[in-house]
Amino acid sequence: MGSKDLSTLKNNRLMVFFGILILLVPFGCMEKPRVSVTEPPPVSAPAPDDKQPPASVPDTDNAHVRAAAAMVRQGRQYLTRGEPDAAIRILERSVALDSSSGQNYYYLAEAWLMKKNARQAREFNRLAGSHLAQDVAWETRISRQRNRIDELEK
Repeated sequence: MGSKDLSTLKNNRLMVFFGILILLVPFGCMEKPRVSVTEPPPVSAPAPDDKQPPASVPDTDNAHVRAAAAMVRQGRQYLTRGEPDAAIRILERSVALDSSSGQNYYYLAEAWLMKKNARQAREFNRLAGSHLAQDVAWETRISRQRNRIDELEK
């Protein structure tokens, strides 16, 4: 084969390639996939009287934090129904998911108070106090709880 034949062969291959390419483009075979991008919902500014959480509070979008919060709600329901053992089980799981939430510890202290175990109640009350120290409303509740624990120990 001469160099002219080789050159013609290369040109023919290129023409076939570009011909196929031209045929495919109008049919969408060569288009990039389109990704639908949705705008996030607008973020509304909090009301001036809303208390902003401290910077150390974990992101509430975190699945673990949301799951732990749901378990706290479930634990509170058990406490309302007078089922401290069930509350303890679910609240301990909540602590395992989010150990920085003081509410977990507060309600664990409540459950141990219901079981008349002042030592356990005091320890969880102490932990609740250390995690919720910046929140005045919780500080008051924790203080009242501590007083009930003191009464139980008498």
